[in-house]
Amino acid sequence: QKELKESYMLALNHLAWKNDSTNYRLYMEDAKELVKLENDSLFSFTILRSIANNYYDKKNYELAYRYYVKASEYNDFDPSIFYTAALANSQIKNNDSVDYWMQKAINLAKQQKDTASVFHYYRNYADIQIGAKKYDKALINIRNMERYNRYPINVAPFMTAIIFFQQHKL
Repeated sequence: QKELKESYMLALNHLAWKNDSTNYRLYMEDAKELVKLENDSLFSFTILRSIANNYYDKKNYELAYRYYVKASEYNDFDPSIFYTAALANSQIKNNDSVDYWMQKAINLAKQQKDTASVFHYYRNYADIQIGAKKYDKALINIRNMERYNRYPINVAPFMTAIIFFQQHKL
């Protein structure tokens, strides 16, 4: 059973890398059935996340979001799954849920002391809020982002300028 699961993982990664969507879908359907039969959290998480990523890449954000949420049920200690659920959700304009998922990602990354991810999540969270015209929330996240910046370039002034120009329709 272990070898079968590893074979699926390798085959799916290889097919995704080759951009062979036809065979990828066939293997993915088989792997999805195996997820239902197995009680292996890591395998289930990996397969469901791969399905979600595939839907996200094809811009089917609703299905991507559903699979990210399902994958999060098998792995609640990886902040990136919550982050990608938020990104998918932002594409379907469900900003209330975006807040929930992004906060989960940020809080978990903070707990794990993963400052690079916290910075990245805050930056993209602010971008999403700018796009949704929630400027006050975006500014809060920009300020939070600045506390985790370990890079030589500071993007906060640029992001603040975007908000200013959008608010004043310049």
